[in-house]
Amino acid sequence: MLSPSELTILKQTLSAEKKTLIHQSQEGVLFSQNKDRSRQGRDSIDESTTETFYATALRFHDRNKDRMKLIEQALDRLEQGIIHLCVECEESIETKRLLLLPITSLCIECQQDKEEHQETENTDDTISAFGVV
Repeated sequence: MLSPSELTILKQTLSAEKKTLIHQSQEGVLFSQNKDRSRQGRDSIDESTTETFYATALRFHDRNKDRMKLIEQALDRLEQGIIHLCVECEESIETKRLLLLPITSLCIECQQDKEEHQETENTDDTISAFGVV
């Protein structure tokens, strides 16, 4: 179980990261709205560089959107008083783990199981892609 001071630290950490992501999202929207779409006087290298930069900014925005969802879920679990419980097995998540990674929703054992399962799926997908089944 987390102490009141640890709960406060988690809430402050999550809230600060949420604020940062909101700011970055606003900057991303401004960037996409201000994108120079004029093609006059630009060569193919300029175009390629601009498009690569724009695509990277969009991927960054998508990553932030996913991270924001995890932060919102963690804040909800914090508000409900269950942030310390694993969503899979309902065992306690170590305090050190939560303080280092406040968006975590899995205990270390469930996280390892999830990663092993994903590795198996990725291996199966790779084998299927090469026609070796």
